[in-house]
Amino acid sequence: MTRPGWTLSDCELVDYSREHVFYEIKMLFDTGSLLLDRNTFDQIKPDSVREVMHFAAIESFATHVKTLVNFFYPENERKSDVLGRYFFPGDQLPSTFPPLSPVLDDARRRASKEVGHLTTERIAGELPEKNWPVRQVLEGLRAVLLEFVRGASPSKIHGDLERFVTAREVPIFLVVGVADNTTCSSSPSVISLTFP
Repeated sequence: MTRPGWTLSDCELVDYSREHVFYEIKMLFDTGSLLLDRNTFDQIKPDSVREVMHFAAIESFATHVKTLVNFFYPENERKSDVLGRYFFPGDQLPSTFPPLSPVLDDARRRASKEVGHLTTERIAGELPEKNWPVRQVLEGLRAVLLEFVRGASPSKIHGDLERFVTAREVPIFLVVGVADNTTCSSSPSVISLTFP
């Protein structure tokens, strides 16, 4: 399949992967890590701010999930879209590329319905199904991302992106707490997601 009406050179795709694709992946794992660490929001005061920060992290996570799922499995392509297949020979995902999993398909649908629109399909109340399956989504997207960096043309993808995706532990840097009155600084915490 050819690109609709425009072309980025291999060099431009490398730059795009380093700036934009890397950003989406990093934000996905950063916000996912925030949501997986049950202590992340405990130190934030007052409670109303804690709630805002928690919901902002959920919405950010959902947005980056949807962006990356659409990057690999587009539904409604636009002329200006940059898609995962453009990084492969012939602008085609290989036949061995993983199909869209139910977990990722559901996450994209939820992001569209629960973050992108006001609909009657939003989950109301405090039901267990309102919780996002963060770990399963991260693991599902990581499997797709690993296939992406392993199979993409080396002349089209930045090495930093490949190194980040293939790392067994993904470091996440968090600044938690409130600045103290004497030093105006807080201590950063480092956590990491570990994958098999």
